[in-house]
Amino acid sequence: MAATRNHRSEGWDLPSIGKLIEELGTIRSELEAFEAAFAPRLAALDASQRRSASNLLHYVALRRYDLRELQAALAGLGLSSLGRAEAHVLANLDAVLRILRYLSGRDMTKPDQSAAATDYASDVSLLEARTQALLGPEPRQGAACASWSRCRLKPPSTIRL
Repeated sequence: MAATRNHRSEGWDLPSIGKLIEELGTIRSELEAFEAAFAPRLAALDASQRRSASNLLHYVALRRYDLRELQAALAGLGLSSLGRAEAHVLANLDAVLRILRYLSGRDMTKPDQSAAATDYASDVSLLEARTQALLGPEPRQGAACASWSRCRLKPPSTIRL
């Protein structure tokens, strides 16, 4: 009797996809562990700041990796390169993992990104608002500045988060 193949996995390099799933899963676990190491500090924050602080920790942990090869492999599949994940690091990572699992046939349900998309959209707005509160408005096109920080950084006394 011939083995049946999953129609979703036909034409894909399944060993490479499997390797990406494992690598992204390891990174995700390490992002959560990094956040857990700061749990007491997160708990001490005002509730309105915790989600942003957790995301910042995830972002810092993600940027500790050299992601160039991983980004190239994801781009080769037409997937996110994780290069713009700063607004919601885990939601972005989870979305890529769901798609890879779906393509590989590991997860038989169609990827549902509605929750991640909702979080992502609200977190992009939150990131933009907090960036603007911390750094001020973006310099106008063509503005000459000696450095990025001189162009953008507001005095600490004016920051209202």
